[in-house]
Amino acid sequence: MWNRLRSWSRGRQLIVGCAALFVFGCCGMTMLGVMLDALGIIPDPTPEPERVEVMATTPALADAATSADTAVPTNTPLPTDISTLAPTVTPEPTDTPIPTTTPEPTNSPTPTATPDPNLIRTGTHLVGEDIQAGIYLGQAGLDFFSSCYWERVSDLSGEFGSLIANDNSIGQFYVEVQDSDFAFKTDCDMVLLETLPAATEKFPVNLLPGMYLVNRDIQPGLYKGVAGIDFLDSCYWERLENVSGSFDGLVANDNEVGQFYIEVGDGDFAFSTACELTLLDQLPESVIEFPATIQPGTYLVGIDIAPGLYKGEAGTGILDACYWERVSGLSGEFGELIANDNGEGVFYVQVNESDFALETACELTLEQ
Repeated sequence: MWNRLRSWSRGRQLIVGCAALFVFGCCGMTMLGVMLDALGIIPDPTPEPERVEVMATTPALADAATSADTAVPTNTPLPTDISTLAPTVTPEPTDTPIPTTTPEPTNSPTPTATPDPNLIRTGTHLVGEDIQAGIYLGQAGLDFFSSCYWERVSDLSGEFGSLIANDNSIGQFYVEVQDSDFAFKTDCDMVLLETLPAATEKFPVNLLPGMYLVNRDIQPGLYKGVAGIDFLDSCYWERLENVSGSFDGLVANDNEVGQFYIEVGDGDFAFSTACELTLLDQLPESVIEFPATIQPGTYLVGIDIAPGLYKGEAGTGILDACYWERVSGLSGEFGELIANDNGEGVFYVQVNESDFALETACELTLEQ
């Protein structure tokens, strides 16, 4: 048994040794081939076959031979500039700058207008500080509801005693602010007269309600107007020696009813009327036939009415009386008054041929 095992073992060792020699031999031959190939000693095992020249006897054979020659592929030459094959380097992106914040625009302050020292706006103004003394021109509506209220005051207490002068002016009007005034209040805009251009040389024939400077806005002369037949519809007018609004600037005034006349003097500084008037270039011609009955109004003797004895009838109280007056002129001044009265009940008025005009507040009838 033991001898059999040793005999099997030796046989196995022999087999293993032969196998090792075979493997070693193969590896040695492979290494030797690699070395010889590297040294260029071993020739190419597949030599190129010799080209046999074939003589073409027919065109087809010649073409076949040519095709056989061109069938051999040629090696594509490598590009001489290998730099074109190199990949281009992509530049690294630069940092995008962070946008700066645009500041929000600031609100520019609205420029304040420089006050015009020659213009008075609505309000109360201190004389000598806010405004200068002088004559100012204003413009209002043509009736009381669209008039412009103004006042000159000696202080700002608001008491009645501080009031120097005031009015509700209509149309165009003038007010003289004096150096002695403490303040001036107005409900409308006014402009200093001396800054305005001179008036036109052609004076208007028809006057609208308002105030006019004589020889600047209007010419002196005889003006005619027409009002209502009672006091509420009368036309107030006044001749002035100044435009301060004070009572001492008043030359003459009246509330006229019916037709009436006013003589504006050349020496008057200003004239104010509450109704429309028309300038008469000359006295109107006498009517063809004098009326036997006249309505409330003013009449030129010998032109509008005949001289004579007129009869009227009124109430028995002073409030219902009929006022009448005979005058030597139409300026409205007291010196032109010839006679006047408040007739009550039945009364008579003797109109003389020398009278310039007769004014009556009620209906009169010519007796003889």
